[in-house]
Amino acid sequence: MSKRKKKEAAARAVVIGVVALCLGVVAIFGIWAIGKLTNDPGAEPGRTTADTALSGTTGSAETTAATTSPQEVEALVEQYIGKMLEGRSLKVAYDDVSVRIGAAEANAPYSDDELRRYLSENGQDGALADAYLALGHSGADREIDEGYVTARLYELGDSINRQNDQGYSIDGRTVTITRADRLVSIDLEKTMALVRNSLTAGDYSDVEAVVSVNPDGEPDWDEIAARVNTEPKDAAYVYNEETKMAELVPETVGYQLDIERMKRDYSTNGGRVFKYTAEEILPEITTENIREKLFPDRIASYTTWYNSNEENRTTNLKLAAEYVNGTVILPGKRFSYNNSVGERTEERGFKEAIIFTRDGLSDGLGGGICQVSSTLYCCALFSDMKIVERWNHGYTVSYVDLGRDATVSYGWLDFRFENNREDPIIIVTSASGGMLTVEFYGTERESLVVYLEHEKAETIEPKIRTKVDTSLGDEEYKLESKGKNGYVIKTYKTVIRDGVSEGRTLITTDKYDVLDGLAYVGKKWTESSETEATTEPPETTEPPETTEPPETTEPPETTEPATEETTEPTTEETTEPGSEETTKKTKKTTEATEPSSDPPASGETDPPAES
Repeated sequence: MSKRKKKEAAARAVVIGVVALCLGVVAIFGIWAIGKLTNDPGAEPGRTTADTALSGTTGSAETTAATTSPQEVEALVEQYIGKMLEGRSLKVAYDDVSVRIGAAEANAPYSDDELRRYLSENGQDGALADAYLALGHSGADREIDEGYVTARLYELGDSINRQNDQGYSIDGRTVTITRADRLVSIDLEKTMALVRNSLTAGDYSDVEAVVSVNPDGEPDWDEIAARVNTEPKDAAYVYNEETKMAELVPETVGYQLDIERMKRDYSTNGGRVFKYTAEEILPEITTENIREKLFPDRIASYTTWYNSNEENRTTNLKLAAEYVNGTVILPGKRFSYNNSVGERTEERGFKEAIIFTRDGLSDGLGGGICQVSSTLYCCALFSDMKIVERWNHGYTVSYVDLGRDATVSYGWLDFRFENNREDPIIIVTSASGGMLTVEFYGTERESLVVYLEHEKAETIEPKIRTKVDTSLGDEEYKLESKGKNGYVIKTYKTVIRDGVSEGRTLITTDKYDVLDGLAYVGKKWTESSETEATTEPPETTEPPETTEPPETTEPPETTEPATEETTEPTTEETTEPGSEETTKKTKKTTEATEPSSDPPASGETDPPAES
């Protein structure tokens, strides 16, 4: 081998050795990195930061505090607080009888420095504590759960009574009184003050209960009444700030002891043991009768028609109506259609159905649900609700009159109104046999009649676009659709309250785009025709319109409200297909002012086709 070749071989060997060394270093680093990731709280799938931190596997507290939401920071730190307090309890005793009051159960205060130390001892530095305190939390501000403490002190009193075979005991709503020559009972107010001071100061040394002694042995009747007697509470709807909806809170049964009778028995009867059961007091409003109690009157009703042969669209419509059914809106609160119906997904049962897009007809998930929002809008108008947000479709629809539709798109366009009445209302919906009905029930405190009417400020007629179809004869013309007129519609409302008219008010100005028609033509017709392609041929050559639903899906006069409160003058009916909807945004309505027809923000694109 020549010297040159030997040098080249040696050089190659050196290069190979360097590459092998580099690969070894990379492999070692990779093994080290995987080990670090395994110990990283965020590297464990299926576990939250709080779960990982509390299990003893911690990463950087700064990273934890910076990458978690305020809710996650609160949840994590409050778990630490619970563990910090769970081993602490305050002993309250009298003679040989005692109870323990848990610091965690009593929501005992603590110092912020103490929390910082505890977090540090558990692998968390100051960033997590700073993030928690920045949210307005402080251990000194915690309010002691006096209901829990009171219950524990009553248990102490019962134990004293049992030990001395004296006084009284309570089991649910039954009171057992044992006659005694002298009676020892807990002084609740003074003992509570001692417990409160100890918990606030973080002093967990034993507390001696303060007692009172009745030499005559007669029970403390006021204390017995305070422990047993409770007022009934009606079932009620309470607004949930998180869900933005009213939630039903069930009724609570009350109990009442006949204290005067118990006193008479104790003083006149020579027996030693007396038992009494508190009488149940039922609330006036229960979960069973709350509807008839709170919503006795039908305020408004509106009905629209749909083609039940369109299975997917019918499924979507019924599903949306079910989600809205039973919704309660408290006085001054707002109804959101998107919030009530939720996101339209296949997993939640929504299907593909005909919708409108910028270019006309298409299939889209949730097609049909705009008929529900439009029917709701009409009901809200006839009950004179305050309209907060409403958008008209880009093209006309047939299930409601012009100017009465309300399109929606989840996360983009919503229909919202506010209950401007003194009482709550409930929405009741039904959909069957091609008929969708929306009703509002509440308390009718006045006579209300609402009239709606619209005028066509502008009409734009469609053109007929032509498209060559080689399957047709050379000069054949086949009309596929004649299109839809475009309009500018002004809608007016007249309200008559208690027989007095409040005048005629313009409430919306809606623009509906024109939708051009389509005709298929043979090649020679296109080449030889001297007529513009936008000219519609004589009616005798038009086949039946394929986009028009059967007339039975929209009987005359049936979209008008069924009650006197929702009657109105006769208005011109539209004739466009009832199965078509759009998400094109053209109009928003707010309160009593006439809004512009501009979209929410310039430069935005139309939302994904939904309904």
